[in-house]
Amino acid sequence: SSTPVTLQAGQVVPIRIQYQDATGYAYAKVYVKGAVPEQPIPRDWLQTEVKATPAQYGLQGRYYTDDGSHNFPGNDADPLRLMMSRTDSKLNFNWGASGPAPGLQEDNFMVRWTGYITVPSTGSYTLGATSDDGVRIKVNNGLFGAENTVLNTWQDQAATVWGSATTLTGGVQIPITVDYFEHGGGAQFTLRVQGNGFTDQEIPVNWLTPKAVALPDA
Repeated sequence: SSTPVTLQAGQVVPIRIQYQDATGYAYAKVYVKGAVPEQPIPRDWLQTEVKATPAQYGLQGRYYTDDGSHNFPGNDADPLRLMMSRTDSKLNFNWGASGPAPGLQEDNFMVRWTGYITVPSTGSYTLGATSDDGVRIKVNNGLFGAENTVLNTWQDQAATVWGSATTLTGGVQIPITVDYFEHGGGAQFTLRVQGNGFTDQEIPVNWLTPKAVALPDA
């Protein structure tokens, strides 16, 4: 009799289950149905903490409340504003009128994703996003060790927007920061790429890693 929720495969979602027994026998089973046949929740779906795997893709996301300024807190772990921290394996979300996870607020939230982008071959790439609302993308493409803002449409909007083309070196892990804010109404975000032989598309999941991956010793 619970309310259906939309869950995206591969994403870690907080869950809390409360149970009370009064008298007599005591038992509890938690079931799932919808995208899968009705069954007890499989054991390997549940975990007490986010598990890191050597081949994990995606970016590290920190989700904050927005105080109306659209500015991120000075302290990444600000307990007054940090709602959730997780590794998002894909940057493709359509939250609609819902929050980024069950129990979190639907409007006035912000996300900062950080990690590395590794393109398959050297060339000129243009990063973009389908975003509702604001988006900002920075990469460190080796220009004197400084971040280069390749896209900045930090405003209320519901559109696909593109930044400036930048040259990325194939096979090199390049730091990337993606900022997003949701003001009101619908909420959607997809990170996109085009150029160097790639037409407009969602950025391939294996181009993104939350941490630098060290090569083994020869």
